[in-house]
Amino acid sequence: RERPPVDAPPAAAAPQQAAPALPDHPDGGDQAEEPPSPALETRTDAGAFLGLALQQLMGSNAGAVPVRAAQTRNPATGTAALANKPPTGKVKIPAQKRISRAMLNGKAGGPAAKHPRREKAPEFLTAADLEGLPASEPGLGHTDSDPPEDAEEEANSLSETQATVQGKESQVVRWRHEDGDGIEDLQERLEQKVFQFGGVKNKKERETLMQKIQRLGGAAEASTHYLANSTHLIVPNDSSERTEKYLSFVAAGKWILPCTYIEQCDAAGEWLPEDHKDFRLFKEGSRISTLHRSPALPFATWCVLLRVSSNICKGLEVILKAGGCPAIHDQLTPDCIHELTHVFSDDPRVVRFQDVDGGLHSAARALPCFNIEYVYQFLCHSDQPTHLNAYRLTVELK
Repeated sequence: RERPPVDAPPAAAAPQQAAPALPDHPDGGDQAEEPPSPALETRTDAGAFLGLALQQLMGSNAGAVPVRAAQTRNPATGTAALANKPPTGKVKIPAQKRISRAMLNGKAGGPAAKHPRREKAPEFLTAADLEGLPASEPGLGHTDSDPPEDAEEEANSLSETQATVQGKESQVVRWRHEDGDGIEDLQERLEQKVFQFGGVKNKKERETLMQKIQRLGGAAEASTHYLANSTHLIVPNDSSERTEKYLSFVAAGKWILPCTYIEQCDAAGEWLPEDHKDFRLFKEGSRISTLHRSPALPFATWCVLLRVSSNICKGLEVILKAGGCPAIHDQLTPDCIHELTHVFSDDPRVVRFQDVDGGLHSAARALPCFNIEYVYQFLCHSDQPTHLNAYRLTVELK
């Protein structure tokens, strides 16, 4: 007999038919019927109410609110049963609602299927894990349903981005490069011509040359000191100087060109070859020309001790470093005395050493000591010992 609807008036009391017990077999098969008992009536009510709860979980009655029912234990059988009746309402409860083990295990839309077990997000993601993720930020990629407006622009954008999957932040960093920030642009900046001026006394003329250089795409520096990133020195025609800047360009093997080079480049609207005969300030085979073409720097094997005044020492260090000198000392010590190749002094005749250890006297007396004019002659005229020995100094120990 079917149970009357819950909203109908109660009918005359009649003996209820016992509902079958829950199946113990995995396929939900029926068991043999048992004699009716009061506990089975309570179990029927429990099955009907549990069926209502399952319908609400599966969305069959989304607007209904599940009601928590108290449980009592049948002292005769030891089984739990619902103590109260199902609530009244418009939901029709079947008289016999079977609940299979498949539904309880989530195979037929039961609670386990409604709330599946959540997988723990990985701590670290690989590049393969990021494939196919939706793009929450620019540069994270895209899905087929939302393609990027400009795939090439996305591939060239410079951004350090991190993806998030199931609340975990990815450790995979993707780098993008913007237009103009690639290897070509870096190479172009390294090849940019940087000009300095030497001996151009007229301020208006120097400013005019700087404007022409910038118009051609070069850089102009007005510093009075040598800059390591400079590439060209502009000097008046047939000019030769003994300044820090000029000798540093010679030692570094960089271009030294006349002012007419800038003027002709500006007239042509492009950079002209520096080695053209119209821009040569030094004869072919001269010392400066030889140093400019040499792949090795002139002071690369020197170890120098400077015994000069402070106002000369700084400029001389700049020249030596521009020529590749790896070691410059200001004190005579037992550690360097056997490694020194040159000792320079601003004294015209003698170099004096004080408080030299007695065991180092012979080594100190044999030091190659020269006047600072040696550096200028070595760079601009000749590297022959017969020419340079004229600037050798004697050693005095005190």
